[in-house]
Amino acid sequence: MQGETTAWEELTAKTQRVASTATPSLPIPGHSHSNTDETSIQVCKTAERCGNQDTVLAVYSQARECRNRAFSVLTLSSRIAIYGLTETSPRDNVRVITAVRSALEESHLVAYQEVWDMSEKSRDEPLIERWIDPICRPLSIDARKPFVRLSDGGLMAIAGNATIVSRDDGDSWQAPRPMYRGEGPDLPSPGPGIPTNRGQLLATGDGVLVFVWMDVRVLNWDDESGEPGADAHSDLWSIRSLDGGATWVDRQRLFEGICGHPPINMIETFNGRIVVTNQYYLRHPGRNVIRVYSSGDAGKSWRGSNIIDLGGHGHHDGAFEPTFVQRRDGTLWMLIRTNWDRFWEAISEDDGLSWRIIRPSSIEASTSPGYLARLQNGRLLLAWNRLYPEGADSYLRRSGQLSEDEASWQREELSVAVSEDEGRSWSAPRVIAREKDAWISYPYVFEPTPGLLWVMTGQGDLSLRVVESDLFNG
Repeated sequence: MQGETTAWEELTAKTQRVASTATPSLPIPGHSHSNTDETSIQVCKTAERCGNQDTVLAVYSQARECRNRAFSVLTLSSRIAIYGLTETSPRDNVRVITAVRSALEESHLVAYQEVWDMSEKSRDEPLIERWIDPICRPLSIDARKPFVRLSDGGLMAIAGNATIVSRDDGDSWQAPRPMYRGEGPDLPSPGPGIPTNRGQLLATGDGVLVFVWMDVRVLNWDDESGEPGADAHSDLWSIRSLDGGATWVDRQRLFEGICGHPPINMIETFNGRIVVTNQYYLRHPGRNVIRVYSSGDAGKSWRGSNIIDLGGHGHHDGAFEPTFVQRRDGTLWMLIRTNWDRFWEAISEDDGLSWRIIRPSSIEASTSPGYLARLQNGRLLLAWNRLYPEGADSYLRRSGQLSEDEASWQREELSVAVSEDEGRSWSAPRVIAREKDAWISYPYVFEPTPGLLWVMTGQGDLSLRVVESDLFNG
């Protein structure tokens, strides 16, 4: 079976080849033919404009713009997600749009006719609905993470190479303001070194805005050698604003290589040091490692830490997708995604300049990232995918090109817990979302006002709001 990343990159390459000649789409029940064609062409153009990217992100971005739903289904042969756009029920989602359909017709990953047959057969099957904890409510917001609260009370988010600001806690948003304007008269096109939503935004105590982002990743994993492709690349960049986002300066590349995933957190420590993580690939054997970058001058210059390398071999192996917070004693505490049934932890005693304590944590987890946050009441919150679904003692495991060791990929349930003692003990995990054979993962938690939580996911398109005391004190 093809590895997850390799399959996507093959699909991307094939999609690019048909992007400039988008063929008329097949009639799709529940859609007008012209609207389907228009959407398909827009997706093709998005994929082509973005270059050699992950097709998922191109389609997902277009879905956001069209106010439609981005979705994934499991193929017959490989559990590889296939993305498209639809406004119909989840059971109709397997009718993929033109760009992906054309790629599938060329691809050995799965024959298009099989997908069509599966969709026809599935129409009469009972729909498995997503369960949401009734204490939660839907969050409708026309912006994407990350969010920061500005010193004047506004709420800022990133919109590609621009920022948007809300004065009513996300109900409406002002017109985008460009970030990096480039060297010429026109704004630069999307590409390497140009800000994108793949990053973290921070407002310092002194009002400086700092944004750190990752270029679109090109991995092209080679199954035969078990290494990133020769043309693999994705760099890490930063930029900052000294005037509330009106202008942005000091754009610089922090890391040149192959970043694996955008940073999950960025914080300002008690001493005023900005700290952000970077996950990237090493070769021989191909694996993920972590290096932390920190700045003592509000993002003007940066310094890298030692490398956290746990070994492994595979495009989803090693130490990756870390989340971290500062504890009350001043130490930085990191939880690292691994394939070994639990998070590993790393501790820094010098504001992220070095990480000398690296060991397994006591928190069991599937091979999925968590999200650590310091709530305004002082508690720590963790959102994550537990090792097994609640009440179960096993789950499907995968390895191969993904990793040396078989790992649980349980992402059907998203859980949350809080700690009163800086992570030494936790409340009983509470499942807030569940959907059989789906992925609800890559959580993000933001507290716009004290006690109100916004919970979103990068996979599964979860978007909820909930009062923290209702979750854990009820």
